[in-house]
Amino acid sequence: MIDSSFSGVRLIEVEKTYGEIDSERVVALDRVSVSFREGERTAIEGKSGSGKSTLLNLLGGLDRPTSGRIEVGDRAIDRLKPDELARYRLEKIGMIFQSYNLIPSRTAVQNVELPLIVAGVCKNDRRERAVKALEKVGLGKRLNHRPDQLSGGESQRVAIARALINAPRVVLADEPTGNLDSATARAVVDMLVEQVAASRACLIVVTHDRDLARRSAERLIRIEDGSIVEDYYI
Repeated sequence: MIDSSFSGVRLIEVEKTYGEIDSERVVALDRVSVSFREGERTAIEGKSGSGKSTLLNLLGGLDRPTSGRIEVGDRAIDRLKPDELARYRLEKIGMIFQSYNLIPSRTAVQNVELPLIVAGVCKNDRRERAVKALEKVGLGKRLNHRPDQLSGGESQRVAIARALINAPRVVLADEPTGNLDSATARAVVDMLVEQVAASRACLIVVTHDRDLARRSAERLIRIEDGSIVEDYYI
């Protein structure tokens, strides 16, 4: 779906509003234009309600813009049909959440396998790939542990392995260390950066934490009231 010469992401005059009556109309994003280069690591900062999570949801294909254009590689994802959008999320997007979003009844390796099951990868191949992914994040000895048997840092490493299992071109992380202590957060971020750098994926991290932003990214964007007010390289 995305051209093999993928070179990044572009938002062109993207607006996202909620509500139809002017007096009740909420502008979550206000004609935002911004690009993210292939292999670039960007942190997006902003207060609650600033529009940063809306931006992440649009990039992840979880929502559609009210107007404007979103290009990933040579495709306009805002124009994709629902089934095409689902395939885009599966094949090209890796998403990491603050709450991990692991299935409690499944082991670490089973959680990492899930995107491969949806993609139709055969059982032997997906198990081998899931094991290797967990070994890369230092969890080779925790393959058969369920989430309630893992620490917060370990659970987030499982979530990262799952997000990267399909070699996504764009990795989106929404407050990925919000539930971790500072030492564990630094270790997880360093591991995430290392894994993303190896694949040349475009990493976009949403965070309130300035230290996390500077540790995870080379570029910082700050959003206020749906608009980009700062954009610079650290």
